[in-house]
Amino acid sequence: EEERELTTEERETLDGCKLLQSMIHDLDTNSSTGQIRSFAAYEEDLYTKIVPLIHDTFEELDDESADLLQKFFQAHGNAVRHSIAKTTRQLLREGGDGVGNYDIDDDVSLQEYALQYLWEQECSDGPAKGPLIDKVVVGCPQAEHVIEAVKIADKVDK
Repeated sequence: EEERELTTEERETLDGCKLLQSMIHDLDTNSSTGQIRSFAAYEEDLYTKIVPLIHDTFEELDDESADLLQKFFQAHGNAVRHSIAKTTRQLLREGGDGVGNYDIDDDVSLQEYALQYLWEQECSDGPAKGPLIDKVVVGCPQAEHVIEAVKIADKVDK
């Protein structure tokens, strides 16, 4: 079958797809190498660099393509969260740069470890002996986060 020359629109779409492929490769590389250390930084890149780039590259996206991209970035966001948690756990276990290492069990979430660590801190100097922290305010943007925080609080011996 004889190859035909691409139309201008097809060429622009192909160039846009190549750009998306390169951008996704860079996102994966940054995530897998631990360069992204917070989800806020990932979202900042997503909203200030990636989304505008997609918007500027493609004149218009049909609903199916837009839905597919949205699902991809939701799934990719979950993968980034996992990668950040893995990197954070590794950095905490290794310590370094004047920071000690922490013994975090694999079956304990980082959120649970952080709350337990805070509640276990004791004041040993001066007249105020006892718990250093007696209340922790936890940000819970979703209802299940409240339930998780209450379960963690119930585990802590006060």
